Amino acid sequence: MTTNIVISGMGAITACGIGVEPLWSAVLNNKTGIKSFEHQYELHNKIKVAAKITDFVHVDHFSRQTRIDLFSAYAALATREAIADSRLSQEEISDIKTGVILGNGFPAAESIYNFISKLNANSHSNDIFTIPRAMTNAAISYICIENKIYGPSYPIGAGCSASNMAIGLAYQLIRAGSLDRAIVGATEATIQPWVVS
Repeated sequence: MTTNIVISGMGAITACGIGVEPLWSAVLNNKTGIKSFEHQYELHNKIKVAAKITDFVHVDHFSRQTRIDLFSAYAALATREAIADSRLSQEEISDIKTGVILGNGFPAAESIYNFISKLNANSHSNDIFTIPRAMTNAAISYICIENKIYGPSYPIGAGCSASNMAIGLAYQLIRAGSLDRAIVGATEATIQPWVVS
């Protein structure tokens, strides 16, 4: 039975910036990522402040052919940082004893909004990848494919406590010997007009 379990790498995409460094700097300097923001959509939006990620540009990190929702993109980019920070090799990561346990509360708000907008406009060009992008395990699937991870992977759909539950489950699975390592955390991208209106 494993007794010593450590955090070997970290990654973050937050309203404080891209990466762990801007997040930790904000914590040390008592700064928040919550700001006022302008809606780009003509809805009667009552919410005027949010922890909105503003410095993420999809094409800076993924090819134009990568068809993933924003919540999956955030998770994948944070995973890249965490793996680099851990200094684990691709061979160590690409293993049946590596798992991915990722929480979220409301996945794929962006994809769902785009789908509904096209539907309301009577567009016949809806994306056939909307359903795979909107599934709760979509971010996990992308992370597993990108990093060749073959171990047990679980989505945790528990809202605000999802990341804590993911950490707890990973701890239990490693302690029980089911996993040697796990990519763990949570992801959201819910600041969409139909969510914040």
